Amino acid sequence: MGAPRGVGMVVLVLVAAGFGVPAMHRWADSANTEASFAQGALPVSEQELLLEEPSEAMDGKVVAATPGGLLTVDKGGKGSAVAVTMRDAASGGERWHHRRWNREALQPPVLTADGTRIGLVGKRRDDTTLQHLTILDSYSGRVQVDIPFDGSPGQLELMTDEVLVYFAGAEQNSVSGRDLSGNRLWDYEVPIGCVATTTTAVGEVVGVALACRADDGSEEEARVVGLNAKSGRDVWEWVAPEEGRIYPGGMVAALEKLVVDVRRDESPNDSLFAARMYRHDLNAIRVEDGETDWREKDLDLGNTYAPACVGTLQVAGVPVEGMI
Repeated sequence: MGAPRGVGMVVLVLVAAGFGVPAMHRWADSANTEASFAQGALPVSEQELLLEEPSEAMDGKVVAATPGGLLTVDKGGKGSAVAVTMRDAASGGERWHHRRWNREALQPPVLTADGTRIGLVGKRRDDTTLQHLTILDSYSGRVQVDIPFDGSPGQLELMTDEVLVYFAGAEQNSVSGRDLSGNRLWDYEVPIGCVATTTTAVGEVVGVALACRADDGSEEEARVVGLNAKSGRDVWEWVAPEEGRIYPGGMVAALEKLVVDVRRDESPNDSLFAARMYRHDLNAIRVEDGETDWREKDLDLGNTYAPACVGTLQVAGVPVEGMI
């Protein structure tokens, strides 16, 4: 009779330990989360800011301007915690902060196009097999959703009100769409010989920029594929008329168009110390059919002798009718 009781006790202990893992994670999150919240949709006044106690001094690198204020990363670098602070643009005072000391930040914050939502990607320190995406409201700093992933879903590249777009693979040769609960909606395999470089969305279309090599490897070809945001089905493909590449920061949405900067290196190769010469072609692609709406060729932003200067033209959309 003693042996069966012993076996039963071991089973009970194992079952209890198994059910305890999520509870331990919740306890660790609660114990290691430091957060404050802002009230209302508008930035607080300077008089109210005088009554706030300043938070601990951090690096405070500005990431983006949002409707809720200036988003800053508290401290960057490898091994840094997931920690951001929203500051009032007029005074620099803190509106709210969100810090997860038990999570290591894996990439910079990702914002929706209107800046009302902020995505923070982190890996747990107490269980490195788990990653989380925490989505915050930019006005208040409150958590809208905290999505756990068993393993890495990839690099979060785009966040809209309906879909999360990730790049994955050693060569960024896989693109996936997920809903705001983390469930996989679709996968898109990048064509052989290409890598995904950047992405943005207009309405129901997700544009993915591809850098492809010719069969003989002699030149680089820039492409943009339009994917249905809900199904991942490719609805059109655009190919740049001249060689070059679309770099991160080189594609934006504006007026039902995707505006892309195709950059190419036209530096002379007859001298090691010759200046680097970059040329840019701006192309506006219609979202409904993937056709070119207009093109500005051979924009020259000046030459450089610094090899580290990539010469990327940052483009920004203006959501006003008749303007880009």
